[in-house]
Amino acid sequence: MSHFLYDALKKYKNKDMSSFHTPGHKNNFSIKYKNLLNFDFTELDDTDNLYDPRNSIDKAQNSAAKFFHTEKTLFSANGNTLAVKAMIAAVTNPGDEIIITRNIHKSVMIAVILLDLKPIWVYPEKNSFNKISKKKIEILFKKKPNVKALLVTSPDYYGVMCDIKELSSVCKKNKISLLVDNAHGTHLACFFPEKLHPAMLGADLCADSAHKTLPVLTSGAFLHVINGKYKKRAKDAMSLFGSTSPSFPVLTSLDLAVDWMKKNGRSAFLRLKEKVKKIRRIANEKGIPVLNTKLQDPARIVLGISNKNICKKVFSEFKVQPEIYLSNSLILIVSPFNRTKDFLRLKKVISRLKPASDCEEVLPEFLPKQEIVTSPRESYFADSETRDTQNTLGKISAKFICPCPPGIPIVMPGERVNQETLFSLANAGIRKIRIVK
Repeated sequence: MSHFLYDALKKYKNKDMSSFHTPGHKNNFSIKYKNLLNFDFTELDDTDNLYDPRNSIDKAQNSAAKFFHTEKTLFSANGNTLAVKAMIAAVTNPGDEIIITRNIHKSVMIAVILLDLKPIWVYPEKNSFNKISKKKIEILFKKKPNVKALLVTSPDYYGVMCDIKELSSVCKKNKISLLVDNAHGTHLACFFPEKLHPAMLGADLCADSAHKTLPVLTSGAFLHVINGKYKKRAKDAMSLFGSTSPSFPVLTSLDLAVDWMKKNGRSAFLRLKEKVKKIRRIANEKGIPVLNTKLQDPARIVLGISNKNICKKVFSEFKVQPEIYLSNSLILIVSPFNRTKDFLRLKKVISRLKPASDCEEVLPEFLPKQEIVTSPRESYFADSETRDTQNTLGKISAKFICPCPPGIPIVMPGERVNQETLFSLANAGIRKIRIVK
């Protein structure tokens, strides 16, 4: 008898690849994590209720809040997607305007559609990684006096952070809520007292995809409520969007991860920081471009590449699996749970790579600028048809076109397809899209 998914995962496991992708535990569990299947229960008097906790879950969430310096930290077993939807729902009502950086994850747009919000896009500065102009935000606040919130992604997929402290100052001045999708940055709290995590820099709410960089089972996430006035709405929104059957192994892994961070997080990530510095230095000496910006995750490696296929071949030969190969770069997600042999293999890969002669620096993926013609909700639920991509110029997209990873939509529902859109879709190998009739 065939067990298709089980067999595929077992086959991949047996390859013994070095994981430089999510999840952060790297399948390198302590004994506590190996036994989590024994705790796959449901919500009972003895186990507590996730959305109305009175005992163990409440205590676990309070412990997390103390570590992250928040008013309340809520657990999600439905990934960061649930945390993001609840975060947005906590500060908006249907029909509200919200300013959003365009390099968002698809989950943000799911919330926009479900809540019938009006997004106002802000694009990162040209050829920059996640640099959001304070001046541009201030101008938008003046033009849009009824806007309810600013939502930014920090750090982005490359590990580059926004200046949260500066954006927080602007938001507070204008009495606007600052929301941060911190999916790739939960571990930044481990560098405390150095303030890198958005919860420590002035965000009102923050969503953390804990499983990406910490010893947490996939789909484990936190919603941090820093501004106490949003506690009840955030809690209600988690219940509204979340599954009524949360995974207790996932919730338990979040609790165990908080304990691990308290005891070992700072020392483990400081050691990892030094390993990352060494890898970046080796790549630089080899002539391989390395992303190095001012506000950068100390535990993220981004290398410039000139030939994706050759890179894949070399990485595969040494059993190293990056998070993703992009058009001109590759991303390596590292954690304290990477083994010594993982880093040895990575060094060997870098020694075999040829200098990227036609790639002098790492540049962000091209993000097309498109006009919003109709509301995302209206377009998503409108009558639509599938067309060959090349025959959609000037048409309005009905659905997301969203390569995942990284999960950033090339085109959103309600946006008009233009030449820049077609260029990006072609590069992503997208041959067909759905457009509004």
